[in-house]
Amino acid sequence: MNVLKAGANYGWPMKTTGKYRYVEFAPQPIAGNTYTDPVWYWLQTVAPTGLHFYTGQEFTAWNHNLLVGGLSRGSLWRMVIEGETIKTAEELFTDSRVRIRKVAQSPAGKLYILTDEVDGKIIRIKNAAY
Repeated sequence: MNVLKAGANYGWPMKTTGKYRYVEFAPQPIAGNTYTDPVWYWLQTVAPTGLHFYTGQEFTAWNHNLLVGGLSRGSLWRMVIEGETIKTAEELFTDSRVRIRKVAQSPAGKLYILTDEVDGKIIRIKNAAY
């Protein structure tokens, strides 16, 4: 994850913290390029999608946290952010993985995920104590 700044070069596809999809893909470095490191990266492929800053009341501990869906691992991540720093990252729902295309919040504050499958679903995430 990058914090976008004017004039910064984040290096894709020249610089990555992971592997390239194909072993034979080897981008040639560009002389003189200076790259900006990400503020966060995963040790495994996540394929982040549908980022959303949560502002609802159902999950008060999540308020103003970044929620990130993952296509590759079928995961939902909750990132606690202070300024431009990710303080913690928590992977949620690890027992029921689905490829997540989008995380969204309704005007009423309810939280949903959209799955990316042949029979894709819109799933409402509920707080059992709410």
